[in-house]
Amino acid sequence: MTLRIFIVDDEGPARRGLVEMVQASTLDVEVVGQAASVEEAVEGIRSSDPDLLLLDIHLGKGNGFDLLERLGEEPPMVVFVTAHDQYALRAFRLAAVDYLLKPITSSMLQGTLQRALERTDRTQAQTALGVLRSNRKHPKEPRIAIATSDGLHLFDPRQLVRCESENNYTTLFDADGRKLVCARTLKDFDELLEPYGFVRAHASHLVNLLAVKRYSARDGGFLVLNDGTRIPVAQRKRQLVLDALSALGS
Repeated sequence: MTLRIFIVDDEGPARRGLVEMVQASTLDVEVVGQAASVEEAVEGIRSSDPDLLLLDIHLGKGNGFDLLERLGEEPPMVVFVTAHDQYALRAFRLAAVDYLLKPITSSMLQGTLQRALERTDRTQAQTALGVLRSNRKHPKEPRIAIATSDGLHLFDPRQLVRCESENNYTTLFDADGRKLVCARTLKDFDELLEPYGFVRAHASHLVNLLAVKRYSARDGGFLVLNDGTRIPVAQRKRQLVLDALSALGS
């Protein structure tokens, strides 16, 4: 099946560059339309019915999120295009929704289009976009969406206690004692959870500071969590962890 693509970017050279890269791709893809504004995009998308949007975040007087609101509850698959590595967008890679950071190369786009072609179930992407809408409307009640082999899981990040990695897999532990294994690296979660008060205490451990009961300098240094779990603190991370804990009381 040919992947039908609609490109939305308010910069003409950027649109032309994306069109040329899509057309040069060896994958079964085609550009069915392009637009420079929200209004133009709404009309074009409704008439062309694409499978995938390459959607710039900043669109002159509007933005990509405004466009998604106009498209309703079931827009096409979306790949966000941005010149800024916005933390809110990093989460979408964990929910099987891509984003491309400008300047975009052919190899970057090729990988994104390949993943879109392999994505047969759009439900996860639609749910993740719903989480984005909710987070924008209710920033004090954040949610993150994480894709695993058995579906999409939604979390209040503040209810996560810690993350532990093994090779390229990460296990998440929440306040209710539940565990979730995700085929993502701890670095992905470090970037995602840092704004919510998490600290990388060790190469294999990411910890919610609010779940820490005390720090012990014995046995090389470790954290004791509220549930009794002991988390080792790497020597090079010790001052970072101590400073973060001290800041909680300030």
